Amino acid sequence: MGLSIMAGGTQRATSIVSFLGSVFLIFAAQVYTLWNLLDKDFASFGLRLLEEPPSTQMTGVTSDFVAPGLNHAVRVWWAWVWRHTLISLAVNLPIAFVLGVVLGILGLPKESIVRTAQAVALIVGFFVGVYVMKRILRKDFKKFRIRLVPR
Repeated sequence: MGLSIMAGGTQRATSIVSFLGSVFLIFAAQVYTLWNLLDKDFASFGLRLLEEPPSTQMTGVTSDFVAPGLNHAVRVWWAWVWRHTLISLAVNLPIAFVLGVVLGILGLPKESIVRTAQAVALIVGFFVGVYVMKRILRKDFKKFRIRLVPR
């Protein structure tokens, strides 16, 4: 009841608040997971953050590995999210259009076309996510880099 009053009492407003709360929880869980992964050891390698002072390129001096903070996790997460979103849209929209046209011509029901497009988008999204993370692991951020280190 409190949520309904806070959102103006309408069903639509309650749905919007509920949706935004869900999105926030998902994003918070992603950032928290990434934060824990930035200093994790796997079977044959580990992930570490290398703090990069601004003068490193001129002097050749490098820093030691540092413990990841929430700010590091948020920067890496955002770098991944916006790239993944844009590339997924650019790849999935044409695929969904072609699938819709072809499956529509074949006479499949709309629900089957939608479910097929969703399944293909999920698979494509997975591969795009891996590709984007591979690029992020090579990226030099303003003040740090992510490095894979052997165990």
